[in-house]
Amino acid sequence: MNKKEYFEKILDRSTEELVKELFPNGITTQEKIGIRKLLESVVELVMNQERNFFLENDKDNKANGYYERSLNTGSFKLNINVPRDRKGKFRPQILPDPYKRVNEDYIDLLMSLVSNGYSESKIDSTLKSLGLNYSKQHMDTIKKQLMERLNDFKTRELPSDAFVLYIDAYHCDIKEKNKIRKASVYVVLGIDLQGNKDIFGFYTFFSSENKADWIKVFNDLIDRGLKRIMLIVSDDFPGISKAIETLFPYTDHQLCLVHLQRNVRNQMDKEDSQVFNKELKNIKENSLDYEDGLEKLDDLCGRFKSKYPNFIKHIQSN
Repeated sequence: MNKKEYFEKILDRSTEELVKELFPNGITTQEKIGIRKLLESVVELVMNQERNFFLENDKDNKANGYYERSLNTGSFKLNINVPRDRKGKFRPQILPDPYKRVNEDYIDLLMSLVSNGYSESKIDSTLKSLGLNYSKQHMDTIKKQLMERLNDFKTRELPSDAFVLYIDAYHCDIKEKNKIRKASVYVVLGIDLQGNKDIFGFYTFFSSENKADWIKVFNDLIDRGLKRIMLIVSDDFPGISKAIETLFPYTDHQLCLVHLQRNVRNQMDKEDSQVFNKELKNIKENSLDYEDGLEKLDDLCGRFKSKYPNFIKHIQSN
């Protein structure tokens, strides 16, 4: 059975059955999963090259695998694999100082690396801002590998069929010399029909998030070979829905539960939002089927409709 026949066959089955087959342990819908994956890839690439430089000057030393570490920021958490050496002396310069709290400035610098992927001079200045202090030859090596990796995310041929795309836009400040420009970085994380997960593309626009730019993103994915998608997961930005309807009319669109829970916290007072989100989690995990979950959601919305009429109407319409 070829890919097209397989894809057409699974169209007749429920998404729930496919999740159980392709992902026995389930799939996550964590907020900004694509952007985290992109930044984790960038940090890990630089760290691995740093270890290569370190071992050049210690011939009796060798690489010794990795250890896991998380970097908590104000927006999200990066989970990275930090390279080790056998003697335990190596520590990547790109990592913040031990026990130092990581703030948005660090993430903005990483986003600058991503967004300035075609400018060697901008990459060079950003790497120095991140604390890398290597020779020109070593810095050129890092820049070359970084540009090749980012270019691969942008240009490589994509599979014709995908099970799910996680899409999101990250709004940040891109620093260029003495100027700061507002930017939106659109990231697409794809999972193919074999369960392989990778960045399908990222796109920087110096504008606010909008439908026209999302259509540009989807058109690029199509030009690079992507034809059929079972499911797209996103937040409830209205421009995304319209773009999906235009270019992937047969694709299911699922709104991210994490985004909904965040909106609940923003729109309701603290006590009400805690109750509402606890019930949402219970509905997701313990409903017998779709109809049972929908009935429970309607009951939950009914309890808060008089206090938050516009927001509850928004939830029910989605």
